[in-house]
Amino acid sequence: MDARSFEHLIQRLTALPRETEWVEFKENQAEPGEIGRYISGLANAAALHGQPAAYLVWGVQDGSHAVVGSRFQPRAAKKGNEDLEPWLTRMTEPSPHLLFHEGMESGKPVVVLEIEPARQMPVAFERERYIRVGSYLKPLKDYPEKERRLWELLKTATFEDGICLEGAGSDELLNNLLDYPAYFSLTDTPLPAGASGILERLATENLIRPKGRGHFDVK
Repeated sequence: MDARSFEHLIQRLTALPRETEWVEFKENQAEPGEIGRYISGLANAAALHGQPAAYLVWGVQDGSHAVVGSRFQPRAAKKGNEDLEPWLTRMTEPSPHLLFHEGMESGKPVVVLEIEPARQMPVAFERERYIRVGSYLKPLKDYPEKERRLWELLKTATFEDGICLEGAGSDELLNNLLDYPAYFSLTDTPLPAGASGILERLATENLIRPKGRGHFDVK
């Protein structure tokens, strides 16, 4: 994620009126087991609420959403002798795609863990499934109605309905992420004139989804 996309993401998340069930803000607290439980709860909540991704953010105050910076360094963090990220992947089942983003906002370091929503079944950490209920993290089994609804949604969802990348900038999209000349060539479609024409056509074909301020979700 480039600097502009990171800035846009932080601004969008901190603009939320309150902590949602698929976004959690922290300052420095980064105990591996707690992160694992949040991955489960946030991934399941994102699926339940039809969100393209869930986020665990360090460097933002919980109540005010003020950017305060964080000392958390995910790529240096470990659980025992194992690097944090592979340990988290190993302990979650089925493991959602996890992506750490690190950047600066208002001159302060911020870390974002982007979490893929649950897909075929609810995500468990150390064999326990969690869910966000308001701002609280709870065992999913304690909320049978939410568990039943989540299973129903996951059974009817298809891979093609999902978002593979959220909030990509238009420049990043056209220059680095999408081989759009190949797409238009393979579909025997004339290449639209200009970046705006290309993006409009890709959106019409349901390959990307406008996100606002020149950013798009990629399907």
